[in-house]
Amino acid sequence: FGCTISNMQFECIDDELYDSVKLSIQNTIAKYVPQLNLEGLTFIDQLENENNNTIDISIDISLLKDSSVTENLRITL
Repeated sequence: FGCTISNMQFECIDDELYDSVKLSIQNTIAKYVPQLNLEGLTFIDQLENENNNTIDISIDISLLKDSSVTENLRITL
């Protein structure tokens, strides 16, 4: 159940990892929370975070039935 990004914590940080993380989040929202719309998913300060071995993710979501209800989530791996 849930997102598989925790399985990626010790992977080499490269473009392939960013793609995998993004796809995992998109698939998880579509499968487990279909009442939400993924408005945006961005990786924050990629170059700086690669040097610190972290990934900061900003996720913008809204309700499908009422797009005025929005939320921003920030996750650090």
